[in-house]
Amino acid sequence: LGQMVRFFVPIVTDPTVTLRSWSLDGVVSAHHPPPWEMTYLDIRKPHAVTNLTTDDRINLAIDAYVTPEVRDVIEGIR
Repeated sequence: LGQMVRFFVPIVTDPTVTLRSWSLDGVVSAHHPPPWEMTYLDIRKPHAVTNLTTDDRINLAIDAYVTPEVRDVIEGIR
């Protein structure tokens, strides 16, 4: 125990918002996180959000200790 992970749940967002994250070998992945869909993001790695609107975004951030149950959740949403 002791390791933490972060989940994001977009509550208010726009379809043009793009979340990008980079793996340790430089591979980028990009997607639009839909409202109310939980996303796991390894925030230890580079990441960025592009919002091409002037609209505010509202996200719920959930920090959790890594447990076998939390690992199952991460595997299920990747």
